[in-house]
Amino acid sequence: MIYIKLQGHIYEYDIKEMVRQYFPKENIQMISDLSKASKNELIIINGLKVEKDKYKFYTIFQKKNQILLKEIMQLRTPSFENDKEKQRWEKRKLKVILYYSMEKQYSKSLPWGILTGIRPTKIVHKLMDEEKKEENIAKVLKSQFLLSNKKIKLLMDVVKQERDIVYPIDKNKVSIYIGIPFCPSRCVYCSFLSSVIQKNRESVKEYLQALYYEIKEIGKYINKHSLSIESIYIGGGTPTVLKVDELKELLDILQETFNIDEIKEYTLEAGRPDTINKEKLIAALSHGIKRISINPQTMNQKILQNIGRMHSVEDIKKAYFLAREIGFSFINMDLILGLPGEDLKDVKRTLKEIEILKPENITVHTMSVKKGSKLKERLEEIKLDQGQKVSKMIEVAQDFASSNGYYAYYLYRQKYMLGNLENVGYCKAGYRSIYNIQMIAEKQTIIGLGAGSVTKVVFQEKDRIERMPNVKNVEQYIKRIQEMIDRKLSLLDSLYCKI
Repeated sequence: MIYIKLQGHIYEYDIKEMVRQYFPKENIQMISDLSKASKNELIIINGLKVEKDKYKFYTIFQKKNQILLKEIMQLRTPSFENDKEKQRWEKRKLKVILYYSMEKQYSKSLPWGILTGIRPTKIVHKLMDEEKKEENIAKVLKSQFLLSNKKIKLLMDVVKQERDIVYPIDKNKVSIYIGIPFCPSRCVYCSFLSSVIQKNRESVKEYLQALYYEIKEIGKYINKHSLSIESIYIGGGTPTVLKVDELKELLDILQETFNIDEIKEYTLEAGRPDTINKEKLIAALSHGIKRISINPQTMNQKILQNIGRMHSVEDIKKAYFLAREIGFSFINMDLILGLPGEDLKDVKRTLKEIEILKPENITVHTMSVKKGSKLKERLEEIKLDQGQKVSKMIEVAQDFASSNGYYAYYLYRQKYMLGNLENVGYCKAGYRSIYNIQMIAEKQTIIGLGAGSVTKVVFQEKDRIERMPNVKNVEQYIKRIQEMIDRKLSLLDSLYCKI
């Protein structure tokens, strides 16, 4: 148990997330009274005092009524344009003094410094928008956010690859996400509310009918307001878990509703090789889908079994070569590093197999222990590599990408990632994913359709994003479909129907 006591501020979420970077497995509890904490457990006091024209930030570690460490940082009060800027500055400095304290106490640095958010690229985009020079941006990342030199370089490299896709911003350009919340089985690391298809086959037809209705209603809105669709992404779940006739019907509806010929990128997640066959791939290609994902996660049979996959390594290869035979020239493959039971030799073996296949995209994920996953429930019995071992896996993957002609083009982070690391998308020249970049940059409105999808409407002039999630539960989605459509249209109206 770790106790946190805040003094002089209320930035509970930010401080708790910072502490979690050092104590990922510990139960962290906020307290208002020190007497409520067990004396045998670590207590972290994080606070600030404002004295005339000066701020004092401090962190104290104590245990058994003894102070283990006390760090203080005093700064002159800067001028703030507004309260939002003031709060952002205070939070950053509170995290800095907390980080310095934890780094000193535990002799451990974090590669991403004080950053706990999932979109670090947005910071660099903002600084570039302000026409800051590269060397000045690097100094900001180092001095204010405490990033390591390696992560600064990675971040800068990624953002350079995103700029010409993100800009110029056009509010009339949107992307569409279609969610199919069914899978052949549930992987141990998955927290998505996906239904195992065999147990829920009877609800698929009703779900698709509700989804078709939502697609058509949003299609009417897009046509009415002359919006342009830049990309469509069919994800899940596992969309190819649908039967051939179901997949064809979905693709027919999309083709009838949207102008597919004008879309720059059309992606289908065919993530599980045990759901792929020739008929489905032909249907996808004939309906204008050019980009697919075949996601092995690992090319090691034992680890596939450990994570709940019901297919073999050979199945992955067969599905991949079948897609090539059908005519797909843009394939992504997802990998997860740090899976249960995986070591560096396993990662190198996976990369050797990927080297033979030569997909255009490789997305390298760091294992994340998510709430609601089977892995989280079994964390005590499953040994997961942390820190240095996973960092080494990431380095090996980066070296592999570089030596095989791939470059990093998008990046994001998640909560509870092993080693406090990141997920990186790599691609061959000319094969960046528009949807992936726009989703992370959050400069384009993305309309989510289907259970569990999220619509994000971007108000660029106000530097504001409003999110409207669809319910995750399939039965509730079917029952409440009209309500979700109405809410979505109302939110879109707030951007596209200004009076």
